Amino acid sequence: MIKQRGTHTAVEAYQTGDREHELYRFDNGYGASVVRHPGSYGGSRGLWELATIVWQDEVDKVTHGKYRTIKVRQINTTDATIGCLTDEDVEALLTKIAALGKRI
Repeated sequence: MIKQRGTHTAVEAYQTGDREHELYRFDNGYGASVVRHPGSYGGSRGLWELATIVWQDEVDKVTHGKYRTIKVRQINTTDATIGCLTDEDVEALLTKIAALGKRI
């Protein structure tokens, strides 16, 4: 499934039952994992949860995945995950993440 949010296109998006998941990757090395399901922050109200992520070129032994969740001060100073987001909130955060300086 292709998911478009404004100018941002998910590199991966799927829906399984009541769970929706979108992954975004930007040229600066950052990205976002956006989810909505009954157990996510705000999911029971139809709202989204977003985690800022750093893409890894190789799978490592710690994360066992292709990315890891991070805390980015410019986006959110309290936590790596932001919940209770509307579609407009998600799009605004994706734009902020895409505009971050290139990850070293």
